[in-house]
Amino acid sequence: MIKVGLYPIAYSGIWYKGGHLTIKDMIRKAKALGYDGIDIDLKRSHGFPLDLDEKSRTEIRKLAKPEGIEISAVAANNNFASPIPEHRENELLMVHEQIRLARDLGAKFLRVFAAWRGVTFRNGIATYYEVVEYEKSQNLGSIKLERWNWVKDCLKEAAGWAEKYEVILALQNPSSFN
Repeated sequence: MIKVGLYPIAYSGIWYKGGHLTIKDMIRKAKALGYDGIDIDLKRSHGFPLDLDEKSRTEIRKLAKPEGIEISAVAANNNFASPIPEHRENELLMVHEQIRLARDLGAKFLRVFAAWRGVTFRNGIATYYEVVEYEKSQNLGSIKLERWNWVKDCLKEAAGWAEKYEVILALQNPSSFN
């Protein structure tokens, strides 16, 4: 059976002037719009792991269940393609915490990227323009095959943690592999 879930990134407050919906508000919005579940983006303002303690995670699960809304997935915004080992290690640390959060919320899937560019803000609104320019200088002479091998190594490590926590990693489009 196919279920349809709301990916509420549009309600995060980064693509427009104004406030954002909280996770609790998003659960209610998904219910009101007739969705079966939601996919929570794991960055501020929604689901940054360090902002959600054990109590918050329990409250989210308790709110979603009686509403009939499944937390079907959570979304990482990671980049494993950096030529700088410390950058990849920081990304691995974040993905580890996101896997734990997925488990705590009862989400079956964590969507990961190979090389997410990220966004910057112009007058309070998210944009991709600057990150595309920034990325051109960040490969530090590495070739595409090197970057892909770093991605594979990181994905293998993350898959081990995901298996331990019974979360499935779902690779979204590679994003940026110039």
